[in-house]
Amino acid sequence: MTSEAKAKALADLAAAHVGFKEAVRGIPEDKLVIPMHGEWSAKDLVAHISSWNEFTALDMRRLARGHVPCIAAFREADVNEWNAFLVRPRKLFPAGQVMAELEGCYDALAEALGAVPQAMFEPGHMVGNILLIVGGHYREHA
Repeated sequence: MTSEAKAKALADLAAAHVGFKEAVRGIPEDKLVIPMHGEWSAKDLVAHISSWNEFTALDMRRLARGHVPCIAAFREADVNEWNAFLVRPRKLFPAGQVMAELEGCYDALAEALGAVPQAMFEPGHMVGNILLIVGGHYREHA
């Protein structure tokens, strides 16, 4: 994969991040905490995105070192358990902190991806698949 392809993958992720931020920008804090997606509020969805970005950033560092990522243990049947585990601590955070962490966790992911070798973006490597999922995740929850 060329450096342009890696740059495009990072740009696509950045665009998905910006689109998600646009979807939640301007929602008053008192409205952010009202359940609107089952039991989850908009604040919880933002925390959910941040949690997965933080988790994915750590896994990108593992992959860059040639190690097995935690996401390798993921099974679709367990998605609700993973989501509950990753979001649980952030449910306690005030809305302002959740919104600040949205940016910080994205930055950590982008930095980790920047360190991933270009070859790991080749088809058949986990990085490309993970980026497709992360981008879709942003759009799904926006």
